[in-house]
Amino acid sequence: SFLGGMEENRAAPDLPAGSSSLEQVLAAMQGAQHLKVGDPRSGEVGEILDSVLELLQQFSPQFQLNILLFQDLDEGDARKRVFSGGSRQGDPDWLAQRQPGQAVTIPAGGAWRELLPASLLLRSGAEPGKALTVAVPLYAPDTNREAGLLFLQGRTHWSSDYALKLGAKLSRFVTHRWQIHEALNRMINVDSLTGLFNRAFLDAQLSLLVERARRKEAPLALIIADIDKFKSINTDFGLTTGDQVLQMAARRLQEEVRQVDVVCRRGGEEFGIILPDADFEAAREVALRLLDARFETTVTHQGKQVPVVVRFSYGVSVFPDNAVNAKQLHHQAEQMEAFSKDRGRNRCNFFCNDGNHLELRPNSVSS
Repeated sequence: SFLGGMEENRAAPDLPAGSSSLEQVLAAMQGAQHLKVGDPRSGEVGEILDSVLELLQQFSPQFQLNILLFQDLDEGDARKRVFSGGSRQGDPDWLAQRQPGQAVTIPAGGAWRELLPASLLLRSGAEPGKALTVAVPLYAPDTNREAGLLFLQGRTHWSSDYALKLGAKLSRFVTHRWQIHEALNRMINVDSLTGLFNRAFLDAQLSLLVERARRKEAPLALIIADIDKFKSINTDFGLTTGDQVLQMAARRLQEEVRQVDVVCRRGGEEFGIILPDADFEAAREVALRLLDARFETTVTHQGKQVPVVVRFSYGVSVFPDNAVNAKQLHHQAEQMEAFSKDRGRNRCNFFCNDGNHLELRPNSVSS
């Protein structure tokens, strides 16, 4: 069988003689803190890993490097070396038969093309039958969970023993750089008080997701949410209590939306929520759910436990029904949030191009 029986060894293997130059390069790369890790504003796994492979490819032109991830990626995004799969029609049977932790050797020969995933063949720079290919497990940072497989294709003849050992080491390098990128991402993009993404991430992600929606011809909605009369909470109970309320509000907003939705703290008591693939009706359902949700916590004030309940004013705009780009979408949602404040708070207004903005209230709908 071409399936390698090797269980992936997480300890550093001894590489065969003749690999010292590549070993030295890897060691230098591992220790160089200034190396590019991709755009730190991006948290998209495919983009992170593509940037790591791009870096590795510069130092190892004798190999073709690709990653198959065991999760769906947006096929419209431009990546050179990372793709998704593992259980798709047309993929070879060994992908489903392989046991976790098992590395795979695909020998050179006539069956070469039949044993590689179709997506990899489209990206491959190696010639069929000229050199063997190995696939080694790739692990997510700080876990024992397999995230995918790292494929190495030699451009010349090489031994399977060398290829498997080198593949394991390169896989660990990729995981380490992935971890560094995620740490930078958290430092740059995450609000330290609430744990939500911050305003900078909201702006960057909104532009990215609007362009993705445009390519897919899919809708997208943006909700701007502002806690009503938040200043009075700071005045009556103090800033510490205000922070507790913001943390509660952040947690509850996340609980009321889908996992694919992006919840950010724009600053102060304002939040932004991006709803991918949400048209007007889907955004309306979310807005009604938010209006009827309970946002409450209990705080200690003057030695007593005091319940604090807050409400929000919301503004919503939908792409492409209302806006043509991210900037316009953001402006319209902000305009509607301010309109909700002016109209009496604790309500949501939807931007409409004809000026007849739709207004939603808790447990009722009126236009």
